[in-house]
Amino acid sequence: MTPVQVTLAINMEIATTTNIQTRIRASAIATICVFLAAGLATFAYTRTQQHSYVLRGGFVPDKNTAVRIAEAVLDPIYGEDQIKAEGPLEAQLNEAGDTWVVTGHLPKPANRGGAAYIEISKADGRILRVTHGK
Repeated sequence: MTPVQVTLAINMEIATTTNIQTRIRASAIATICVFLAAGLATFAYTRTQQHSYVLRGGFVPDKNTAVRIAEAVLDPIYGEDQIKAEGPLEAQLNEAGDTWVVTGHLPKPANRGGAAYIEISKADGRILRVTHGK
């Protein structure tokens, strides 16, 4: 082998070694970036999650709670005096057992006006429907 050939062989070996080292470094940097991004995403996700206590029977577990929620919703809409005149409000679970139906009584004399009607989700307390007969 001539000195020129030896020099070329050494240069090619150095170039190959340098290329492999560059690829390894790039791969390591990419792996680190992926892990950092995953860690940041997990951290951001857990920071946005709010803890919430959930009652076994739902947030509206009984008739009394359903009636109190109904009064709080109906009073500003129809007036406290009107809702008291229809009282006491009665609450019953629907057939599926997932919605409280709260109704008022017809005022006396019964030929005047109607009664309040409200549906409340047993699970989360959402107001599903509000109406009043005429």
